[in-house]
Amino acid sequence: MKIKTDEQGRVLGFCTLGDMDGAVEYNGQVPGGFTETPLDYRLIDGKLVEDADLKSAREAAAAAREEEAELA
Repeated sequence: MKIKTDEQGRVLGFCTLGDMDGAVEYNGQVPGGFTETPLDYRLIDGKLVEDADLKSAREAAAAAREEEAELA
């Protein structure tokens, strides 16, 4: 698996086949849920770690979009 991160280790994307510009090879354990919500994770010291702050921000943004759609 190849994983692309930003300077703070936040996952920007991944691929299991082929290559991704700027990505690094990752052979570690893949947490359950990573493939569904990879943007909730950071690559820290060679391990994928779920970041509660990233997850909360994503969930809040999704709730705001849903509320906005209901008002439209």
